[in-house]
Amino acid sequence: KESSDTPSPRKSAQELLRAMVLQFKTPFMQFCSDFIDCKRQSSAGTDDEWKCKVAAINLALEIGRVEKCVDFMNFLAKQVLPELQERNMAMRPLVKAASIKFVFF
Repeated sequence: KESSDTPSPRKSAQELLRAMVLQFKTPFMQFCSDFIDCKRQSSAGTDDEWKCKVAAINLALEIGRVEKCVDFMNFLAKQVLPELQERNMAMRPLVKAASIKFVFF
């Protein structure tokens, strides 16, 4: 959580996610799950793959903060652990940072 009451894009995004989860929980959660899967599949093997992975990890984290209905163990196994097990630490550093953030959430 941000400690400031000052509006920020991140705080606005958190408020939007919170409202969507509270008002439309089932369809919104299905949409997020489909979005993450679609992004992962469409970006596999491309230069934009790391951007999609970071977006998926951050989306899962923010939804998890709002509503404790994200299957964290499944997401951890499929999305996060493979990144952390990569031996080349210089490869996709932003994905690794988002993965570490996910683990410590």
